[in-house]
Amino acid sequence: AIMPESSSEDLRTSSDESVDPRSGQINRYQDGIQLRHEKATLTTRVLAVVWPVAVCVVLNLIYQVAAYFPGKRYLDWMESQPSCWSNNSRLPDILLDLPFTGVSEDDLWTPVSDLFPVILLFLTAVYFIVRGHYVIANRFFLTQGFLIVLNAVVENATTLPSSYGYDRCINYLGITGSSDVKFGVNLTGSCAAMIWSGHTMHTLLAAYMLGKGLEVDFPSLSKPRVCRIFHVKAFIVIVLGLIEAYFLVMAHAHYTVDMVLAIIIGLLTLTNHSIKVLCVWLNPWLCRMIPEVELEVLFKPHEEQRVLAGASRAMMPN
Repeated sequence: AIMPESSSEDLRTSSDESVDPRSGQINRYQDGIQLRHEKATLTTRVLAVVWPVAVCVVLNLIYQVAAYFPGKRYLDWMESQPSCWSNNSRLPDILLDLPFTGVSEDDLWTPVSDLFPVILLFLTAVYFIVRGHYVIANRFFLTQGFLIVLNAVVENATTLPSSYGYDRCINYLGITGSSDVKFGVNLTGSCAAMIWSGHTMHTLLAAYMLGKGLEVDFPSLSKPRVCRIFHVKAFIVIVLGLIEAYFLVMAHAHYTVDMVLAIIIGLLTLTNHSIKVLCVWLNPWLCRMIPEVELEVLFKPHEEQRVLAGASRAMMPN
């Protein structure tokens, strides 16, 4: 079941730290999870970051291997039907068919749409590591790895005609036909990597997690600030998501359905409490930096956490 990401934050105030009345220690919170990393050894702190990065790299390598097959299958299919070759034929699409989105062979929108999410992901990862946001960095890398493998499964399950069209696809890959397709590393996938849009997904991931990190460094941002309705995190996600969607439409890099599915699946994943807890559980070194009592609460069933949150609020003075 999809569990909204709320229970851990329900136990917190708007500040990112508090003082334990018994020990006098400062309790810092990241992503709604209590963290005490000052007493952790350097090895533990390093491994708490290296482990999710290593898992993420392995899962992305799996995607790179799997990405070969839908691209090869698409080109083979197109070459078996010469009538589909002409005029870069693709599926009709409400956004790609708009008159102002025409694409030329020397179009610059393609590299822009490719680089935008890559740069966002890189800067977000560096920010987390520099600022010591261990919990958020762990969730960032593991969630990206989980989504990219799931993306590989979906792409191989159903191959859609490339939104580029055949001629532009082989030009993009720098080949002359399907016989030239080889295993290789392409950060943005093949030109037949349609459902769902990895560009959109990674933009949302970077924007959402960046907002999480900013809320830790600037606790006031966790309150609605934009028109007194939207959190800054939501505003960042919306703005950066729309920018990347515009780039993709102008580059004809994805169908509209690819982007819509990426938004729906991305938001459901990023706001899922169970996935957040799973990311913590999968990192034993991060668990060493979280108090045992906090882990016990975190790993309890979601409904039990809500009961504890309600009891905690009831004990607070009016």
